[in-house]
Amino acid sequence: MLAILTHVLHVDGIETFSYCADEGVPDSDAVVAQRLARTRGVPHRVLRSYDGAFDDVIERNALWGDGSANFCDEALVWDQLVEHHKARRPSLFLGDTAFNSSRYEVVTMQDVLDDCAMRSFAGLSWLEKLLPDGQYSELRDAQAADFDALTRMIEGVDEILDRMDLLYVEEYIPRRLLPWREYYAARGFTVQEPLLDNDILEFARRLPPDLRRRKRLYVEAATALDPELFVVPRAKVSGCYIDWRSELRRHAATLTAAGTRGGASGASLLDDVIDPAIVGATLALPHFRGDGQTGRHTARRVLQRMWRRLNRTIGGRQLPLRVGPVEFLLRYLVLRRFLEVSAPDSLLTRLQAADQVP
Repeated sequence: MLAILTHVLHVDGIETFSYCADEGVPDSDAVVAQRLARTRGVPHRVLRSYDGAFDDVIERNALWGDGSANFCDEALVWDQLVEHHKARRPSLFLGDTAFNSSRYEVVTMQDVLDDCAMRSFAGLSWLEKLLPDGQYSELRDAQAADFDALTRMIEGVDEILDRMDLLYVEEYIPRRLLPWREYYAARGFTVQEPLLDNDILEFARRLPPDLRRRKRLYVEAATALDPELFVVPRAKVSGCYIDWRSELRRHAATLTAAGTRGGASGASLLDDVIDPAIVGATLALPHFRGDGQTGRHTARRVLQRMWRRLNRTIGGRQLPLRVGPVEFLLRYLVLRRFLEVSAPDSLLTRLQAADQVP
């Protein structure tokens, strides 16, 4: 996108930004983005994605994410950017594409779902023993119906890559990616998604699988457009990783106390579906222990990641994705807070209703 704006369209006044958990991490996304901006003489800002304000991250996700957006680790970054730019609402150009970006061979329907971030409820199997009898199976069966609908939508498509791209365009982009952009970035910017233009989507749909696989045509076209940008080495690490496990442990006492029905913050509508005691039960799992088991648990997680990477590198397959206790708690806390402030008798709802009175 930077190459198009500077090398082809010669747009003036371009600024770029990136965010990171810790500044100056070598070969991280933020450092490489800064390097790329420098090659084009474009001003670049690096923002801190998290400053330790855990409650603010949950609150921002709850108030902005509408209860459906994916958890936004860098929610406080968008808060800063919106505050800085809200007076003039500049355009924010994003490079999201509909091309398949999987680096591995897609073989089965499970591979398709995994690459489109559509996780089976089996990834939450560890949660069953923490929920009242029958509640896990009820939630699992509800999601199974959604998966059946997805399967029926693509059952007439023969080519496995075509199935993945269809799901990506029909489900992932409109239901996950674009709402996330709207809920966060669009609050302070006019979001521009030129590579998701209808004409480009239609063009991509007609391409043979070989040109779509691993963004082949896109990468070759972008490289030919501005070879100098592709000389810069790619990022080797994210640099955006936030240790939410440690943050949840740090706030465990407060979260456990608040996660009770009728607590100081008031009951949430989610409490009718999942008992809020699940917070304390999850935080009591070995995953969150701070004793001698922590080292063994960390080592096990490292080995699991290595096995997953080895499995994909050698076999070209992706193991089923697991939603761990940390990811579950972050999503649960945001959804519970969202339903709390969105309840008919909540203070936020009453204030919003008052603003609409003539």
